[in-house]
Amino acid sequence: MKTKTGLPVPVIFSLMISVLMSSFSALADDPVRVQDNKIKLSIGAYVVAEADTYFSLTERDVGLGISISPHDTLGTDFEQSVFQLDGSYRFNEEDAVKVSWYKISSSGGNEVSKEFTWLDEDGNEITIGAGSESSSKLDFEIVDLAYLWTFYNSDKVELRASAGLHITRLGIEIEVTNTGTSTKTTGERVAVTIPLPTFGLGVSYHITPQWRWHAQANLFAIRYDDWRGSYSDVEFLLEYQPADNFSVGMGVGSNKLKLTEETSDHIFSFDNRLTGFLFQISTMF
Repeated sequence: MKTKTGLPVPVIFSLMISVLMSSFSALADDPVRVQDNKIKLSIGAYVVAEADTYFSLTERDVGLGISISPHDTLGTDFEQSVFQLDGSYRFNEEDAVKVSWYKISSSGGNEVSKEFTWLDEDGNEITIGAGSESSSKLDFEIVDLAYLWTFYNSDKVELRASAGLHITRLGIEIEVTNTGTSTKTTGERVAVTIPLPTFGLGVSYHITPQWRWHAQANLFAIRYDDWRGSYSDVEFLLEYQPADNFSVGMGVGSNKLKLTEETSDHIFSFDNRLTGFLFQISTMF
């Protein structure tokens, strides 16, 4: 898929990384300022460049059925947004804790472009005709508490691993008014999980006293009650700190969520992928 600039997203990623790595080589001899701040608070948001969403809901005896794309099947152009809040506390050079909150929201409404089969709230199979009016909404939230261990730290490079727990909440709502009738069909899927493990790896590189870059990958699996699935979040951020207690950052990020709910009556599957440009502001003290 291409962005509004006409370039594929992977090409943009490659160009950004090439430019950054060139600047790192040129600035590698600059001195690095020692960071004494123990607390860091950050707020960030994505400008979504690429988004793919698919889901299906069928009777168990039928199987997984046909995967539905809200854009292709419902005629919906999802407006997607991603927000995140982070707070960390560093005990010493090796040990720290971090709390993160992520929220992914998608919503849209339009005329159904082609006929498809769905299930109503009672689990009965219904046919949604072309031309029906639809509205869809997705909310996905996670709260992540992690311990960070820096296992390598030099004047330039910091390598770290993380492990912790996350709590996940997913809400999906679809409302359709069938053509030629006044009947509305509403389906809502909500899942809340108990704390489950999460793992991550990260690297930070100090270019100058004010400039540094960070790369971070977080992974976790969901397996609770009737639900199973996985989530991954990868970020590359270039950060500029003009003052002791303030910094701004920009970069690229990608996250993927895949979930399946399997009960005695139905099978529900959901797959959401987002790639975009990340903007972040932070304060530290």
